[in-house]
Amino acid sequence: MKNLILYIGLLLLTPIYAQTNKQEGRKIALWGHVRNSFTTRGLVGAKITLMTSDSTVIDSIRTWKPNNDPFDGVYKFSVPARPQKFIIRAEYPDYETTDITFDMKHVARNTWFDLPHHFMKYQGYKAQMERNLNEVTVTATKVQMVFKGDTVVYNADAFNVPEGSMLDGLIRQLPGVELKDNGEIFVNGRKVDYLTLNGTDFFKGKNKVMLDNLPYYTVENIQVYNKTTEKSEWLGVADAPKDFVMDVRLKREYSMGYITNIDVAGGTEERYVGKAFGLQYSDHSRLSFYANLNNTNELRRPGGNGDWNPSKDLDNGEIDYKTVGGELYMENKEKTWKEVANASIGWQDITFDNRSTNEQFLYGDNRFGRQQIIGTAKNTQVDLYNQFTLKSAVWLDITGSFFFWKHHAYANNRYANFTKNPSWAGSTTQILDSLTNSPWNSNLWKDVVNVSVSPLFEQSKEMNYNLSLNLSKKLLCGDNLDASASFKQDKTRNTNGQQQLIRYNQNPSVSQDYQHLRGENKSDGFTFQGNIRYTIHALNRWNYRGYVNFDYARTSSDRPDYRLDYLDEYGPNAGKDVTALPSTRDSLNQTLDMQNSYWSTLHWHRVTPGVNIYYNKEGNGRNVWFEVNVPLNIQNQDLDYHTVAADTTIRLRTTLPEPMAKLEISTHNYDRYYKVQYNMNYNTGDLYSRVDIRNDADPLNIRLGNPNLKESITHQLNSQWRRRNRKHDLTVSANLGAQVITNAIANGYTYNPENGVRTYKRENVDGNWNAYGLFQFNRALDSKKRWRVQTQTSLNFDHNVDISATQGETGNNRLSKVDTWRTGQNATLSYRFKSLSVGANGTVDWRNSQSDRSGFETINAVEYNYGITATYTLPWKIQLATDIKIFSRRGYSDNGMNTDDIVWNASLARSFAKERLIVRIEGFDILNQISNTQYSVNAQGRKELWVNCIPSYAMLHFLWKFNYMPKKK
Repeated sequence: MKNLILYIGLLLLTPIYAQTNKQEGRKIALWGHVRNSFTTRGLVGAKITLMTSDSTVIDSIRTWKPNNDPFDGVYKFSVPARPQKFIIRAEYPDYETTDITFDMKHVARNTWFDLPHHFMKYQGYKAQMERNLNEVTVTATKVQMVFKGDTVVYNADAFNVPEGSMLDGLIRQLPGVELKDNGEIFVNGRKVDYLTLNGTDFFKGKNKVMLDNLPYYTVENIQVYNKTTEKSEWLGVADAPKDFVMDVRLKREYSMGYITNIDVAGGTEERYVGKAFGLQYSDHSRLSFYANLNNTNELRRPGGNGDWNPSKDLDNGEIDYKTVGGELYMENKEKTWKEVANASIGWQDITFDNRSTNEQFLYGDNRFGRQQIIGTAKNTQVDLYNQFTLKSAVWLDITGSFFFWKHHAYANNRYANFTKNPSWAGSTTQILDSLTNSPWNSNLWKDVVNVSVSPLFEQSKEMNYNLSLNLSKKLLCGDNLDASASFKQDKTRNTNGQQQLIRYNQNPSVSQDYQHLRGENKSDGFTFQGNIRYTIHALNRWNYRGYVNFDYARTSSDRPDYRLDYLDEYGPNAGKDVTALPSTRDSLNQTLDMQNSYWSTLHWHRVTPGVNIYYNKEGNGRNVWFEVNVPLNIQNQDLDYHTVAADTTIRLRTTLPEPMAKLEISTHNYDRYYKVQYNMNYNTGDLYSRVDIRNDADPLNIRLGNPNLKESITHQLNSQWRRRNRKHDLTVSANLGAQVITNAIANGYTYNPENGVRTYKRENVDGNWNAYGLFQFNRALDSKKRWRVQTQTSLNFDHNVDISATQGETGNNRLSKVDTWRTGQNATLSYRFKSLSVGANGTVDWRNSQSDRSGFETINAVEYNYGITATYTLPWKIQLATDIKIFSRRGYSDNGMNTDDIVWNASLARSFAKERLIVRIEGFDILNQISNTQYSVNAQGRKELWVNCIPSYAMLHFLWKFNYMPKKK
């Protein structure tokens, strides 16, 4: 074994030492930048001459504009890899000739050096800025998208976006692009890592801020490409895989100056919108502000791409939003440091009505449930963020953040459990009304197991702050040494209560149980993380990294539960409010629930040594990235768990590898792309689940601990393939993947058929796996690219194993195994000519669930929709935008959910005052037919959920925009 380890070590290290003997004939790259000394804009086309220290000319070249920075002018020389001195001269019409010197002392394994910047002084008086920057002129044909190397460029002016739309309205129309409701963006099935503005971060990680507030008319183009990370650029070698970014490039007139955009609207059904956005922008600074107040839930405009789907949107009820925020971005002319600071505060007032239909899969005899939760909630959220980055002799990154969350909710929860499907009695509301209002429906009662009515409330606060420091040093030999440290502190306070009245139908009489509960949860914790790593960059493009990560966390929790119904004045007929408390603390302490209250302290520390080996080669339209990462998690967890009756200490020691391997290849001028990645992960589960206790605070849902719980292992394999044909404007892509989980941790339960009580216990099960496939096709159908077709086909299979058993069952009868197939097909055909854009689209989504379990009935549910969208400019410059779609559902057990809904939206808009003022009237859900339904199924059962959404309304908008651009000299 020792000889094998030695052999592997020599095999990995041999290329490093072999390369040190191959200096002869090796070239090294010298990268330079040429800029205007006042504006710091790049000068494209400047003549650069490379000379020796005695002014002997070696080579000359002209600068060009790089993809990663539209305001830079760069050049590159390749010179022999040996110590030497250079003079580099920059010449440009109407500018002073500028020389810099560079002493290349240490070559070692370096492959690249960044030269001092040329800052050239302008001497002329003619405005030649536009000519010097060599901008691309958009032709009258307005081609929607072009390919430049690995970059896809979408021309914003080629899309007919409804007046008053924000950036999201433009992105939804881009061919091959899918915008999710949470702000995630996918391009031909591949997720975009970052959304940037002119190559820089804009509320990094919060895409919706830019999507919802940046006016679409300010955008020149949108570019999608693989971007080298900032740190890799600074190092001059690949330190990490490239990020897949979508970069929004502003029009020249909006790159310096001010932008102000205000939208004020009022409508029927008391709907309103108030939005404001301000942006001050220059080459090296940006200051932005936004405010968004509305109770419409929906930020998109009619006439987009017609993909509005009520089963995926508006799933939180009716929400009144109020959000304000701002960001400051600054950097120096040399771009050796940058400062990013942003802040936001938001308020939400929510009114929700959730109605669900569920079926529990039990051996031979399923159970059925109906539930309705009606209530209100208020949320407040504060986010603060600051990042300072220094890029000089060392890389230094200091980041701090603060988060605060406050939540209040009041609701009434009604639930009923049945031995037979009660759909014959009507909708969920009608069924629950029949059981909770007098007189009771006797025909329904004979199938009832239990009925629960629970007024409840919750109040919570969460606060955390984080400070992190990252340091990197590029050594003279070409290697780099990195170190990082971070500290995070969390505080959580939660108070909740409910008055739960349960009626059990235990023939021949009906019994009941009443509880007035109050819980308090106080949690305080902190986390410290540290990392040190050393990376060797070999000359054969192989990189070898060794690292050690350190993690330590401590969390203390106090969880007292109270049974206020122990006091006589808190009985079922006392009429107490759910938030009511006893008059003294002593009286409250008398109601302490000894069985379910606990106090705990969790210590968690981990040391992770690891080896990361990766290979990267790029050039001539090709790119290869291969990586193997093998971390070894040496983890210790200690839980001290205290109750009034007993103390428990649980210790868990694990040593678990989590290997990862990835291969990513682009060929044929980046038109062909392949990726395959394998991950293995461990899950040790929650230590609280291992405590041998019984918690019956909720009499209908009892929870048990499992000291014998084992860790689960997940194997995941994903692959992607994409091919482009530029001549025919064709893109096809496919995603395939599979996941296998061994020893999966299931939250299984045993069901008592007499009273409907579930007893939950986390246990390990085997056999869970799933697989998926996604195929996308996108092509222009004619030479003028007016017609375009897009399709997406998906297939998913899930073999789900869980524990769902009737009391008394043992062995395999406790296991529930369900196979679910889900297929989907989406197709869009669009046509664009001048101011006319029309599209037809349709979607089919089918689910099939089967099981060999006795009593299981095969489930088939299908959702399909089809419709048209249109945008057109009418006489008198009136812009019409409309979309109409029919949403249909079949196969739901609640017949009230098997509907055909016609959703029609429309708007008319016209600009005034030299296009500074836009007046728009819109109608949302004109036919008042939106029905918001969601469907899910697993091995324990299926659930159909309906959520209230905003009513149909008409609204009148007034949009005012003001732009100020400084005069060019």
